[in-house]
Amino acid sequence: MSKIESAIAFVVNAYQNKITKCTGAACALYAVEAAAAASRLTADEDVIVAAMLVNADASSSQLTTLFGDKVTELVTACSINDPCATWQENKQRVLSFVKNASYDEKVVIICDALTSISNLNSEYERIGDALWGKLIETDKFKHSWYYSSLVDELSSMNDTAVYKEFAEKVENVFGGGFDL
Repeated sequence: MSKIESAIAFVVNAYQNKITKCTGAACALYAVEAAAAASRLTADEDVIVAAMLVNADASSSQLTTLFGDKVTELVTACSINDPCATWQENKQRVLSFVKNASYDEKVVIICDALTSISNLNSEYERIGDALWGKLIETDKFKHSWYYSSLVDELSSMNDTAVYKEFAEKVENVFGGGFDL
């Protein structure tokens, strides 16, 4: 079994019976979508797997045993959320991290963000502003600040289809004009 196949089996097991707050879709699908996006940016299996596992509830030792040092380092570096911090503090941490992130780290971040904004976009098209009441952070303007800032911070990737898709979905949900 390849590392990617092992990661798919891992997320299916880890996210068993877990659904997203936004759309109600299986969380495992979210992880696989992030990996698919990563495969459009790199052929590096470790980066693709890290994009799939960035939100998984797994220890560093478990990740290292199953997927190796590089995957563990990428997941650890890009898993910035602190459960004791506010939503906005966590998003500010992501934005600060991205400023000096490596290309591989940016791939993990943008693929996770693309999957998130894709889910928000689908739900926004379906129910409009009622979407915001379904989320932990209910303020649409805070989401707009975060995603618009992330578009700016990841602009070094603006020659990629993944970045363009991400920026287009951010614009669709929040408005604004981004240089694509």
